[in-house]
Amino acid sequence: QNWRQDADVFDWTWFKPLLSAAVDAATAAPATFELRPEDGPLSRQYRARWLRVHGGLPGMQEAIAFSDDVFEAYREHHYRAGCHLGVISCYILQVLLVHLRDVEGRLHRYVASVAQLINLHAPFPHLVKTDWPIFRLLHLASLLQRTPPVEVWEGAAAEPLALPDAAGKLVAAVGKAVAGLPAGEGFVLVTSAWGFLSRFAGDVLRRWSALLGAGGGSTGLVTMLFLALDAEALAECRGARGVHCIDAPKRLGVEGVIAKYLALAEVSRAGCTAMWLDLDIYMADTPMPLIRAVLETPGRPDLVFARHAASESVSPAVVVARGSPEATELVLRYASWLRENPYLLDHQGWDQFLERKEGDFAAGFDYQGRNVTVKDDKGPAHSFMPSSGTSQPDARYALLGNAFGSGDGWYGEEGAAGLVLFHFWGANEPQEQLFQLLYPHTIAGFPARSLSMVSQYRREILSGPTVPALLGSSASEGGAGAGGGRPLHLVVVSYADGCCQKSLRKNRRQALRGGARGAP
Repeated sequence: QNWRQDADVFDWTWFKPLLSAAVDAATAAPATFELRPEDGPLSRQYRARWLRVHGGLPGMQEAIAFSDDVFEAYREHHYRAGCHLGVISCYILQVLLVHLRDVEGRLHRYVASVAQLINLHAPFPHLVKTDWPIFRLLHLASLLQRTPPVEVWEGAAAEPLALPDAAGKLVAAVGKAVAGLPAGEGFVLVTSAWGFLSRFAGDVLRRWSALLGAGGGSTGLVTMLFLALDAEALAECRGARGVHCIDAPKRLGVEGVIAKYLALAEVSRAGCTAMWLDLDIYMADTPMPLIRAVLETPGRPDLVFARHAASESVSPAVVVARGSPEATELVLRYASWLRENPYLLDHQGWDQFLERKEGDFAAGFDYQGRNVTVKDDKGPAHSFMPSSGTSQPDARYALLGNAFGSGDGWYGEEGAAGLVLFHFWGANEPQEQLFQLLYPHTIAGFPARSLSMVSQYRREILSGPTVPALLGSSASEGGAGAGGGRPLHLVVVSYADGCCQKSLRKNRRQALRGGARGAP
């Protein structure tokens, strides 16, 4: 029954045993929530984990689908459902659903709303007596954090514990490594490793040393820093010449993604250019001339990122921070956002932070043109994002061009002569196989054994996005690529359909004025 003691539209007696069975299956299979290196780069591992939870656990899909209907019906006035614990359970399931794609701060709002609903409608003395699986659902939601809690608190049994004030010690170690570098001229290359990737760190660092020279962690004005987040990574680093090895264990220490931005911010604060490269990026040639050219473009960007071929999103696989207060501030603000929100994924955050609306993970505008980045008139307003936005309105950034490529695709000459950086992301081959193909190799260019693999990802633009290229030219036009001149039909569905008659009339008039043949 609902709050008026009328029959509720939702069958809670059917949903409760379904939910309990799904939660039983999830808690009995903790390996479902692990991040698995065989799934690919870390960004792919997050997605694969979510798909296992959503599609691999019996009853979970049905429970989440039910929760979606409940959420839509009770986005406000939750008490009217008459089943507070059922609504709270559905909100927690929405956290699992939205977790795949954290856009527009919605995941943050769901998490905050769950806490608010428990405080208002489920006092603890009542909650501990119920057989609704609220606590186990909260546990499952916590396992989907960016870094699983068990990894933070326990880690591997043989791993060392971080010392107190781990973040301060990390920043101090980075500052010591770059002390004395000339402001405005020093160039610092940074990467890190832990877990599965640690075994490959030595080969990567030895290649860097060979390309850039070796000498106490610096070559000319280039300094190499390695953040060793576990014992194996530290041992691999110490086996390479010319690299500053910074011991920064993850166990009860600084999370890897946050350590990344703290290090970049400290280098930028010292007035040096900081360049982050993911460990699974192969450096075919020294990238310094490329980076300096991008930093000296007319816009004088404070940050430089990579971008994969099939996406408009910013990719933090490469992050360059100019040695300036503006760049330092941007990087620190982003690091604090990551620290505040344990669900935010690095590869999904920068689009929203920089308000890059063409990116896959950026916020945008609704059908009435309202900015919905941090505002939702029909739902909870709680969010971990600052109410004033994210980055400064005048933040300057740039993207690398065709010198960066990946398994997602790259543009350039045959033989990869102009390809400076190759990211393993998107490749068909497992990461371990790619490391074996590309390393060890200590001279410029790609190893001969890897060229066939790299070449298969080369893309060639045959035509711009023109109508004849898509449809084929009419034979009567005599076009070389005659394709019969197939007709082009453009269908647009108004988002106002079924709700706003005034908006529908306006959309219809505009469509007809624009040349549409019909606007039913």
